[in-house]
Amino acid sequence: MARGIAGRNLSTQEATWALLATLALIDRYYSAFNEADPSGMLSCLADEIEHRVNEGEHRIGKARFA
Repeated sequence: MARGIAGRNLSTQEATWALLATLALIDRYYSAFNEADPSGMLSCLADEIEHRVNEGEHRIGKARFA
């Protein structure tokens, strides 16, 4: 059994759906990136996104990510 974010055990079916949803989100993000679509990229992110830039300051929030 897999564990969910809240620590609850997930059934195989729930874990499979979670994995598929995660992969779809990643695919949408990279598709938007490859199409130079910043609004599409931002739509994939949580409001409290933390962007740890390699060379620069730590940015928190969508407004700082963009």
